[in-house]
Amino acid sequence: MVLPSSAAAEYPVTWQVSDPALGTIDSNGRYSANVGASGTQSVIASVSTGLASTAIITQHIFLTGIEFGDVPANLVAGNTYTVPITYTPANYTEAILTSSSDSTSATLSALGTLSISNAGSTTLSLAGANSGITKSITIVAVDKETPDVFLKIENNLSDVSSISEARENLGLGELATKDSLTAGDVGAVHIADVAIVAALDLNDVTGPGEYFQNISSNALLSLNYPINVAGALKVYRTGVDEVGCRQVYMPYNSTSEYRRYAYGDPLVFSAWIEK
Repeated sequence: MVLPSSAAAEYPVTWQVSDPALGTIDSNGRYSANVGASGTQSVIASVSTGLASTAIITQHIFLTGIEFGDVPANLVAGNTYTVPITYTPANYTEAILTSSSDSTSATLSALGTLSISNAGSTTLSLAGANSGITKSITIVAVDKETPDVFLKIENNLSDVSSISEARENLGLGELATKDSLTAGDVGAVHIADVAIVAALDLNDVTGPGEYFQNISSNALLSLNYPINVAGALKVYRTGVDEVGCRQVYMPYNSTSEYRRYAYGDPLVFSAWIEK
């Protein structure tokens, strides 16, 4: 409150505050905030005539210090991290201002959230809006590594969405991407490397290929061998139906050959004929 000089002596100003818990004001209008107190204070100036004026002030607890904890290592663009921040005193009330030397690369919130957008070096600062207390850190971030993607041989193109399309684009046949090949895949016939098992009926051997029985006592007539002698068996597919075939049995101790054929559903074998 300002009075004309001619009236100032006659009408002295009386000063009051609405909340003494926040602070006090002396007869000269000097306000003193109480330590550790914050809030909204009304300061009232009046004269004996009843004329009064009120000023509203907002009282803050100012910062005295800002400290950063350890910044996470290996900062990568596209990620978000947390940086520990300690404000002193803990009950401060002033606003915190944030700034970045390059906000397109990185920003830091007052709560310590570090957001990395692009690789590079960035200086990040926090400051008390009223006290001016400021603390800065410089961080360096790198781009996220994107591993090169290669087709693995052992996957046989199973790691692509369309195997057939990939084979066609690479000029590969269907067999090029199989884990294993059967004799039929390459137009070959089966050649046995172990003897026909003892209890196997020759009526059940219809797949094309070469087989052998090395023990005469296993070559039983009841298992549809033509003779009770060890020997070699050849099976030819005739193609008249799914399992139609011809069998040729050759005893190990002679030049004789025994032949028969089979077709139909159910499969029916002819009698053995010696040639």
